Amino acid sequence: DLTVVKAPLTIKAANASKVYGSVLSASNNSTAFIVTGLSNAETIGAVNVVYESGAGNGNETLDGVGVYTGKVIPSNANGGTFNANNYDIQYTFGDLAVTKAVLTIRANDASRMYGSVLQGTNTTKFTATGLVNSETIGSVNIDYAVGAGNGNVASDAVGVYSGKVIPADASGGTFNANNYDINYVNGNLMVDKAPLIIRADSKAREFGTADPIFTASYEGF
Repeated sequence: DLTVVKAPLTIKAANASKVYGSVLSASNNSTAFIVTGLSNAETIGAVNVVYESGAGNGNETLDGVGVYTGKVIPSNANGGTFNANNYDIQYTFGDLAVTKAVLTIRANDASRMYGSVLQGTNTTKFTATGLVNSETIGSVNIDYAVGAGNGNVASDAVGVYSGKVIPADASGGTFNANNYDINYVNGNLMVDKAPLIIRADSKAREFGTADPIFTASYEGF
């Protein structure tokens, strides 16, 4: 008698990735797998793939950036030209990588009066786009570009100075900076007119005499 025994067949789920804050849905028709051991030029059409979920498993919105080993789970190979009854199938799990979400932090535009300067500070005057999981940012360091013509020297003229409000080092709140690819966008610095009062001084003269020397006083330079 000639006995034909099952051939060993290994089916490994391909590694997968997702962006922080998102989840992956199970696929019942995945072609993302690697096969070793098929005979006779046979093929596999699809493999059921699920992603293990639960705290710290890589497929919850709160799971942080990193690689979660063995969380992509294959099963039930089907389709193609192969017959599963001819194989001793070993399924091998893939890894699930969580990549950084894109976060944009833009400094709000600022203004000052001609003749004054602004000081850098920790501030809540910013706009954040891309936070997930209802996370928050506590504060952002804001600096103002200085130097002639940069909008934050007392002698810089009235006008709009583009990109001179500079954000950096977001911190606080509930977010974790390690989970985000942060893009800082500068705001604009506007120099407004200073108020200047020019007051003519009161004068007096007798009828028939020449006018006195007229003078004025100034408040606001």
